[in-house]
Amino acid sequence: MLIGISVGLLLAAGLLLLLASRTGSEAPPAPAPRERPSRLSMLGSNRSLLMLAVLIVAGVGLSYHMGGAYFAVVAAAVLPALAMLLVLYRRSVLQQHQRRQLPGFINQIVRRVTVGANLSQAVERAAKSIESPLADVLQRALHRTQLGDELAAAFHFEARRTGLNELALLATVFNINHQYGGSVVTALDSLAKLLLQRERAWRELRAMTGETRFTALVFGAVPALMALYLLLVSPAYLLGMWHDEGGRQLLLAGAGLQMLGVLVLWRMIKSI
Repeated sequence: MLIGISVGLLLAAGLLLLLASRTGSEAPPAPAPRERPSRLSMLGSNRSLLMLAVLIVAGVGLSYHMGGAYFAVVAAAVLPALAMLLVLYRRSVLQQHQRRQLPGFINQIVRRVTVGANLSQAVERAAKSIESPLADVLQRALHRTQLGDELAAAFHFEARRTGLNELALLATVFNINHQYGGSVVTALDSLAKLLLQRERAWRELRAMTGETRFTALVFGAVPALMALYLLLVSPAYLLGMWHDEGGRQLLLAGAGLQMLGVLVLWRMIKSI
């Protein structure tokens, strides 16, 4: 019965993925005047989130099949937390790559404006010379301008969607130039230098706090490694606790506190 339900869920997920892949290639609709990016779009594509949801459902079903309701409850609590950490980590890495590409993109705009191109043409031509992942963001912003958005509004939208504050600064420069005119080259050149200085300071800070971050990683990994060691060396110890009602509650509470501690340590590491 349970195997049939699991197979049915996987087939349904495969059908949804097929539909998502077909609809993903269609052109997005025209933007609303004050459209705001959804929270799900900030975490990743719909296809990736759907795949994570399918894996979570399959993991919970497999846990129930192998260990019963208690294992299913633990899996239902742990797997979404792990999936969220994975999504946030992937988003953080993507943002770092995009931040490193932004100064080069701004310098490309400055060169093209200097030789006589207007701002819109310079942005469009500079975007073609940038590689992914920043190129994907720029292409979405340019697509919005083709649908009627102002250049500054399109970049502000992508800044909110991707969480890149630096992109919002660039959009502010575009907006000031559009409303008041003036030399955009000086402002863009100053912004590029500011981003490079910030990147250099961030690298120096990472090098100075490497020992602290390594200590936090060790503290987060030691409890899980100790539990794995006990399970390999003396499985009867942990299994005896699991089959006892009080021991099971302690193990579940310990697993929950461990996940909470890992999340807190991860946030501390990200803040350094």
